[in-house]
Amino acid sequence: MSDDDTTTPSVTAPSRDVKAVDVFVEAHGETVAVVQGVSMDQVRITLVGEDGALGDVLVRDAAVATAVVAASRATEGEWSRETAAAVTLDRGYRTRMASGGGGRR
Repeated sequence: MSDDDTTTPSVTAPSRDVKAVDVFVEAHGETVAVVQGVSMDQVRITLVGEDGALGDVLVRDAAVATAVVAASRATEGEWSRETAAAVTLDRGYRTRMASGGGGRR
């Protein structure tokens, strides 16, 4: 192999993460998946369902996130005006987020 050859190692999408995205798609219809960094060691796949539902899956890096979206039934997208407008948050969701705990105790 010469110095000019560069190869990108393939990344396998963890099946549990692909399944989580596909379960969301089954429950909420056509889904846009937005990949966004959270920290140095986590990337969030934010899911926006056809019905306006919001969900997410956390993975270790952008390559894994891209592989998960590619292997799932979701469509990769970005935060656009249309994507943001599609999100419908119910009162309960807003209350949980306002409590600071996200509903987790």
